[in-house]
Amino acid sequence: MAEQEIRFDDGAAYERMMGIWSRIAGDVFLDWLAPRAGLRWIDAGCGNGAFTELIVARCAPAEVHGIDRSEGQLSFARTRLATDVAELELLKTRVRSRLPGDRAGSVTANAHANAIRGHMPM
Repeated sequence: MAEQEIRFDDGAAYERMMGIWSRIAGDVFLDWLAPRAGLRWIDAGCGNGAFTELIVARCAPAEVHGIDRSEGQLSFARTRLATDVAELELLKTRVRSRLPGDRAGSVTANAHANAIRGHMPM
């Protein structure tokens, strides 16, 4: 039996299910990380933008690049991120995509271990 791929394509439904958890976990993570202002961030697997929004609100970033494989999630994220600091982009390939890595000061993948579980020893 083939393994079914887990997909989260509805940003509003994801917000109802996981939004509060994403913000609580994101707050704890940013408290622990204590990043300096002015960094350039990549939020890999940004989903509906809950954590990306926290980065913008709490970290005074120079720029944030949120990437995700779901256009539905990104559409919802665009409604919550009314700023020139954040850019959201659809990831069209599995592993390699054009990322501004040479300019990034911080790369995050908040709570996305499920997406890479097949590539990690347990």
